[in-house]
Amino acid sequence: MKQLLPFSKSAGQDLRVIAHYGKHSFFLADGKEIFDAQSGNGAFPLGFDRPELINFVADNIKRVPFVRANNSTTADPILELNAKFKALSKNKFTHVFYGLGGSDSIETAMKMAIAYWKTKNVGSKNKFISFLHGYHGSTFASGSATGIKNFHRPFRNTLPLAWTLHANQPRWFGIKSAEEIELIENTSLTELEALIQTEGADQIGAIIKEPFSWQSGVHPPSQQYYKKLRALCDQYEILLIVDDVCTGAGKLGTYFGAEWMGIDCDISCNAKGLSAGFFPLSATFCNEKVGEALYDSYFIHGWTYSPPMTGVFAALKAIELLEQNNSLQRANEIQEKVSLCADSLLKKGLINGFRAQGVFCGMDIENELAKSKIELILWEHGVQMSCYRFDPVLRTILALSITDQEIESLFQTLEKVLADELAKVIKKERVSK
Repeated sequence: MKQLLPFSKSAGQDLRVIAHYGKHSFFLADGKEIFDAQSGNGAFPLGFDRPELINFVADNIKRVPFVRANNSTTADPILELNAKFKALSKNKFTHVFYGLGGSDSIETAMKMAIAYWKTKNVGSKNKFISFLHGYHGSTFASGSATGIKNFHRPFRNTLPLAWTLHANQPRWFGIKSAEEIELIENTSLTELEALIQTEGADQIGAIIKEPFSWQSGVHPPSQQYYKKLRALCDQYEILLIVDDVCTGAGKLGTYFGAEWMGIDCDISCNAKGLSAGFFPLSATFCNEKVGEALYDSYFIHGWTYSPPMTGVFAALKAIELLEQNNSLQRANEIQEKVSLCADSLLKKGLINGFRAQGVFCGMDIENELAKSKIELILWEHGVQMSCYRFDPVLRTILALSITDQEIESLFQTLEKVLADELAKVIKKERVSK
């Protein structure tokens, strides 16, 4: 049987067979080691080698393998996890709906928003605003909210759906001053408000925003930007949904992205790192206002696994490990170390700018390097890292368990590859002249 690969043309691909994993690397069948500078697309914030988590799930799943929530049953581990999440949110989130992954969490949030406004007898508020270059998933609704045009192109005339609108978000490349970034942020907010007014606030149910998009190259706005965004939502009576699927579970130095943003949101979408990546789990949280309205109505939505018990047990252990290892503080330390290493590349002229936040980093490179498929060259040097041909930014998501020595080794490899490839570009330009 031939396997259809996600986000790829399957034909002509030589499948690379992974034999086993180490702490932050995987090993191919031929013995080659690849350091994963994306920590499993951000799903494995505690590293790949966590036998204590797997053993905890294996021991407990025998006792409660399944809960069918729509027949009004639950289990003590679910109630325990509910309480832990509420405490981690500092009591900001009071209600939760469980699922399997990031895309279904976005779908849940969108349904929550529509259902909420119907309880308020405002059925017209059924449109959503998200942002260009943002990523929210690949199902029809979440994929429509995604603002990356290349993801819509194969489904043109179908995606994006008419009730999902896109505004520009703050995004910049190279080195920008604080004043320049503030101007970019304010321009984005002005355009957003104009879109609300054009469509009519009575038509907009919610705005969906990531703290920042790893997919678009890590452009973290200021807390002032988010305070203004929250004020716009309040002014026009629009719910604010934070897509925390990639950024949550401690990767920004806070457990929830809304806390890092310095605001309260109405709904928060979470997955990936909740269970440290080992078992599927998503959680869509909402505040008291939205939660109580849905709690007191028929919310016609759900999955067979709401929640999957493997994910519940994994999340309980992941939270325990996160707290034991002081991982939230480690996110800040990783940011400092990565910033120092990236700044060294900048001073050597190997990158044009960078943005580091928590375990994330986006490094701007020359267009010619992106077109040369530099991620394949890095692979040959033992590093897995993303860079899209249509968007020249090297992107990393490091695990919270990474050491400073591993960061230094990663950037040494990156420096060598960038220096070698830039030399080829310069030589090619000279020859063409």
